[in-house]
Amino acid sequence: MGNPTRVAVVGSNGRMGQLACDWIVKAVDLELVARITRDDDLGTSLASSQSEVALDLTVAGLGATHARTILECGVRAVIGTSGLHQAELQELQGLAKQTQRGCLVVPNFCLGITIQQICARLAMRFCPASGIDPVQVSILEEHHPQKVDSPSGTSLWTAALLEADGAGPVSIGSERREGVLANQTVTFAWGHESLGLAHRVTNREAFGPGILLALQHVQILEGLEVGLESAFGALLTED
Repeated sequence: MGNPTRVAVVGSNGRMGQLACDWIVKAVDLELVARITRDDDLGTSLASSQSEVALDLTVAGLGATHARTILECGVRAVIGTSGLHQAELQELQGLAKQTQRGCLVVPNFCLGITIQQICARLAMRFCPASGIDPVQVSILEEHHPQKVDSPSGTSLWTAALLEADGAGPVSIGSERREGVLANQTVTFAWGHESLGLAHRVTNREAFGPGILLALQHVQILEGLEVGLESAFGALLTED
């Protein structure tokens, strides 16, 4: 067994950052070498810690900027921060190829969300595509009041996947209320029936396994990927 991969967590003081640090410390194949906060210079911290992978868990809107810095430092990037636009993703794709470092953008680290998206895309293949009552697809995302972005990055990515598979415009409803952590329901409705695929999160620990999977998967990437579906595929093909 080789040396553990050296990982830096950007935004380590936040709730998700603290959770990620706890999971990384417990992983035998990872080593937490830097806890980076807003008071630290990102490039300097990555260089001094000799980080191989950086996990960004800061606030919405900073993901693209941090990803550029991480890649330019020759470090692989896992971006778990919402708010990246298509133009930014295209720019990061080019930078990742140029630096030959993987960049993995993960709208949601829950393994169940990836399973929900896979099931939703499968459902699209069987739902009626035409007729008097064509299928209507909608997403309801529910989060705690402190979540800044609305709609959530997860719902926007889920809608983009389904629209790319042929769904009409997918409507997204957003709710922010106390007592909710992170829920998403995808509903297909046609004629006199409907199909709902619901995912519920009751504790932030649910994000831990997906964080570890992302940190492992980014080490084999040389370009940019969005989501964990490809990482799931690698798991499914293992002996």
